[in-house]
Amino acid sequence: MSVTKYPSPTASNAATSQVLTIEEGKELVRLCRTGRLYEVDAWIASGKSLSVPSTIRKTPLQVAVEIGFHSLVRLLARNDRDVTNLNQALSDAVALRNLDTVPLLLEHGADLKSVPLADVLLTWEPKLIQLFLDGGADVLEGLPFTVAFCAKVRTALRPFINFKQSHSEFEFQLQEQLERALRHFAREGDLKWVSLLLWAGADPRSIGPSGMDEDDPEIYVSAIEQAAASSHVEILKKFKLNLERDDMSRLLCEASFGQSSDVLVYLLELGARPNDRPNGGSSSLSRCLNFMRFERIGIHGFAGKRTVYSVSESLRKIRILAEHKAIWNPDDAYEMNSVRRTLLECEPEVSIALFKIFVPNAVCSQDTWKSLFLSARFRQHLEKESWWLTRLKLRDFAEGPPGKSKGRLASSPRISRQLLARYDREQLYRQVWEQPMQKLVKEYGISDVALSKTCRKLRVPVPGRGFWAKKDAGVPLPKRPELPELD
Repeated sequence: MSVTKYPSPTASNAATSQVLTIEEGKELVRLCRTGRLYEVDAWIASGKSLSVPSTIRKTPLQVAVEIGFHSLVRLLARNDRDVTNLNQALSDAVALRNLDTVPLLLEHGADLKSVPLADVLLTWEPKLIQLFLDGGADVLEGLPFTVAFCAKVRTALRPFINFKQSHSEFEFQLQEQLERALRHFAREGDLKWVSLLLWAGADPRSIGPSGMDEDDPEIYVSAIEQAAASSHVEILKKFKLNLERDDMSRLLCEASFGQSSDVLVYLLELGARPNDRPNGGSSSLSRCLNFMRFERIGIHGFAGKRTVYSVSESLRKIRILAEHKAIWNPDDAYEMNSVRRTLLECEPEVSIALFKIFVPNAVCSQDTWKSLFLSARFRQHLEKESWWLTRLKLRDFAEGPPGKSKGRLASSPRISRQLLARYDREQLYRQVWEQPMQKLVKEYGISDVALSKTCRKLRVPVPGRGFWAKKDAGVPLPKRPELPELD
């Protein structure tokens, strides 16, 4: 589609640039809208202006473009001195995808570069796209090809490839626009467009901004990392990862913060090492632990303590990593406090579910367990889970550090002086472990339920359910818990 430039209008054959009155402007627009070609021609021949007041929304030339009257467009374009009017009409003609009007306006002086190339690409019209590319449109300003690709304009792909091959001076900038779009679709999980952009030459391992995001080096990322973080395993497979070219541990860390465990499994099957820290710990496992506080949080947040169900995906990922020998070894006290704070925001059974994964898989060392239970508040949080803590062999940690403070719950409820005066804690402690509660109540003259409540208030540990039956049967019994000291 070639464009022939007409000479600019001269004073002898062009309408004057004096602005019409509102009444005259409305009359001229009416003539154009009703297609009165000869009357408009007479208007121009009489020397009247074509410039309408700014209060009139559209110029006569824009009206002619809108109604698609080719001869009227030619007449007005040839005689309108104002390049701004020509450019506005050109923008309208592009938006309307008018393949006849656009070349006509360019022939009569409209500036091709006044229309952003992105607007042209979004028309999907190959002829218009090629016309503007051949005419010297700005291919860099506003990242037009990134805009078009992110809008899924397929007709922009072939012109892009041809232009990039024939204009080596823009190769780097055009490649970056292509890869911005690839990172966008890797994040969105659009396998079809990822495939198209790879066919067009995009590199999934290049680092940079995604889509139309701000060009900030601190948030640069690759398409592979985007796919891993967004849990799109099919796209990762399309990128054909391998241990020699790709940092699998980093990808594993990105995947640990995603919404699904599928990518985690895929990366581990490829040979990713979960324990990547200098101290032998796993970054990905630490991120999974931190992600528990964000899982299933909507725009209104999450009310109340989180349940096992609400963190089920995080627990699933933690189990997968643990079964692949991941080690939790916090780098510093801040990380330990962060995990402890996360667990305090959950119901106690969440901690027990986590410990059921940690203990059989030897996820952390004795020192790490000690550090986790160092907080009296955390020990109190798990106070009602003493049966599970005993079964998991964590009771010693849950009773606090050794020495004078062992067994003491710093923030435990206060015990009334009257109750302490009425009962001897040490004697009661010996008695409940020497005979069943049903026999002991005769001595105290109260029911077994009341005596159990009294023991609980006095912080006296009692045998668990089935203790006496096991003792009578000669079954080995767990170690008797010590009597806690009181504040």
